[in-house]
Amino acid sequence: MIKKIFRNIFIIFSFILTLLYLTIYYTLKKEQELLSNKIYLIKTQSIMNEASDKIYSLNTIINNLKKYIQQTNFNSKKLLLKQKAENIEYLIDILDKKDLNIKLQQYISNFENINIIKNNQIIASDNLFNIGKQIKLLCNPLEYGDCYKNNKQTLLYYRYIPKYNLIINTYSSLKFDYNKILIFLKSIPNLILIQNGKYIKGKIKEGYFYIFDEIKKINLFYGFGIPFNKFEKSANILKTELLTNVNTKIFFIFIFTLVIVVLLYVILYLYFRKTIHKLDETFLILTNKAIKDTLTGLYKRDIISEIDIKKYKTFLILDLDNFKYINDTFGHNIGDKVLQELSNLFKEYFSNDIIIRWGGDEFLIFTNKSKDNIKNIISIINEKLLDIQKTFDNKLLKTLSLSVGGIENKDMSYEERFSKADLALYKVKKTKKGNILFYNDLDYVKINKI
Repeated sequence: MIKKIFRNIFIIFSFILTLLYLTIYYTLKKEQELLSNKIYLIKTQSIMNEASDKIYSLNTIINNLKKYIQQTNFNSKKLLLKQKAENIEYLIDILDKKDLNIKLQQYISNFENINIIKNNQIIASDNLFNIGKQIKLLCNPLEYGDCYKNNKQTLLYYRYIPKYNLIINTYSSLKFDYNKILIFLKSIPNLILIQNGKYIKGKIKEGYFYIFDEIKKINLFYGFGIPFNKFEKSANILKTELLTNVNTKIFFIFIFTLVIVVLLYVILYLYFRKTIHKLDETFLILTNKAIKDTLTGLYKRDIISEIDIKKYKTFLILDLDNFKYINDTFGHNIGDKVLQELSNLFKEYFSNDIIIRWGGDEFLIFTNKSKDNIKNIISIINEKLLDIQKTFDNKLLKTLSLSVGGIENKDMSYEERFSKADLALYKVKKTKKGNILFYNDLDYVKINKI
């Protein structure tokens, strides 16, 4: 029993260590994912920064160029404003009429100094306070088509869009010739330029990630592309490195846990081996004393309350005939030896059953053996009892035998079984000792008990 307790403790401890190992394993796996994401983001950001740095450098160059570009002539400004107006016309063509004003306002917020006029009234403007105001045109685009007006330092440009009956009114005080900047940008290798929705240098390709910046004055986007496989290659290298590192740690943790479990078991077993053996023996002795009869080694009657009697089909009450004659004639020592020999026969022939010493020379047996088998066993035991008696009794004035009463019924309580089997035993005692009867087979029982 103590060995079982020790074994169970070891199993529980091993289970706890296994849980600890699994916890560490999944923690490392989670940390691996988090770490890989962090490192991947850092590397990805580093790759993106290559393009961003190029864009930043270009912005610095463009800003420096602006400082040195001289104010261009009227025609240059006119051309620039015309491009802006054409861009707005293109936008209007693709807008849904239902929410035209809203979309116009959203778009126009990206520009400076621009109004869209309908029936001499501003319906969209970069200045919200202008919306709804009446405006007097300095020239009539309905009469002249495109028209320009240079009022002091402000350049006004009107363009009529018949499809929507709109007039675009733009004005600017630009001081830079962006065409010169555009020429510079076209000279940059691998740079993609998109103006007014059209490619003017390079082209966006599949399999690339792009970073763009914008020059709003001329509706120009410029940027660089980064191949996606550059990110994928970086991710695969990172994943391989991290998996190798984490799997190595997990392997060593597993080996360490296994070694600890084995060493602990060996140390504990070697150290406590003798103690465990002695405790096991002591526990077994105490257990047997508590539930087993000292003389016969059979269960005491107290065990009945612990038995699941519904597991056993048949219940027997056994009484040793003429045992008082043996005790009175040959002494209690011989009587005790007879009881021990009888108990050994019970253990031999009812080895898988519950055998109980009820008291004195009476016994109880719970069994699943068939009637015929039980009758055959009782007959054999009676023969062996006679052989045992012959070893110390030459006269055989009274012979030892077993009288047995039985009942077959799983559904009865212990008390009901005992009562029925006791009636069958009583019938045996009153008719023919050394016999066995089952209550189910009785046809008549006359009871004369005072």
